[in-house]
Amino acid sequence: MKTVGRFVLKYPNWIAVTLSIAGIALNANKLILSWPVWIASNIFWIMYSLPKKEWSYVLLWSVFLAFNAYGWYQWL
Repeated sequence: MKTVGRFVLKYPNWIAVTLSIAGIALNANKLILSWPVWIASNIFWIMYSLPKKEWSYVLLWSVFLAFNAYGWYQWL
C-alpha cells in the first residue's frame, strides 16, 4: 500500500492524464461513470498544480470540478 501512496504523491499528473482520457472515453459512450472519473481527474490536477503554486490552474480545475459535480447531479 505504501508503494501506491508514493506513486500517487509522486505522479499525480500521470494519474490525472489517465483519468482524463478515461473520462472522455466514458463520456463518448454516454456512460454516467464519466462524471466521477472526471471529478477524480480534477482532484489530481489540483494536487499537481498546488505545490507548483500555479493558482490559475488551481482555479481552472476547481471550476471544472464544480461543473463536473453539477453535470453528474443533472444526469442523476
